[in-house]
Amino acid sequence: MSPKSIFIVLLAMSGSFATILSVLGYALEPDVLTGSRHRRTRPTDVVSVAPPGPVLDSHSRAIVGFDIPDFPVPLSQTPALLPPVPGKAPDIELLARVTARRLRGVEQALSLQVTALKKNRDEMLDDFAGHLALMSVEEASAALGPLDDEAAALTLKRLGAARRKALLRALMSKRRAAVEKLIRKAR
Repeated sequence: MSPKSIFIVLLAMSGSFATILSVLGYALEPDVLTGSRHRRTRPTDVVSVAPPGPVLDSHSRAIVGFDIPDFPVPLSQTPALLPPVPGKAPDIELLARVTARRLRGVEQALSLQVTALKKNRDEMLDDFAGHLALMSVEEASAALGPLDDEAAALTLKRLGAARRKALLRALMSKRRAAVEKLIRKAR
């Protein structure tokens, strides 16, 4: 994802969040115009939640057909279940040893892969240097053109001194300086 698209997504998310907050803020704030702390309700805002059915008897507080107690009653007669007691905390030293062992294994695997890649690279550079030795100076300098400076330096280092100097003279001055610096550094 490009940085521009990430920025656009974050901006859109922020905008939607701000919109939600402003709508909620408007709905929950006191009425600013009248200065009252209590929000006036319009008849259209009131929602009835009473189920249809029995109605209040005019002579008693009870609803016909229902018995309403005057004191709080627990919702359940059975006590609530408590969460299980946490077990023994994991052994930090054991976790550290296991993690260290895994890291050593990963390091060894990466080291083997890097060694194999360097060997493969060296074989390819040796082969390429052998081809450059058989080409004319113009052909060889054209073949070095697509390589980066480090690969060109590693390849030229594998050639004899006379052939290396001839190919370096064929390169442009700025690139020649960079490649010569890398050749000296690799020695």
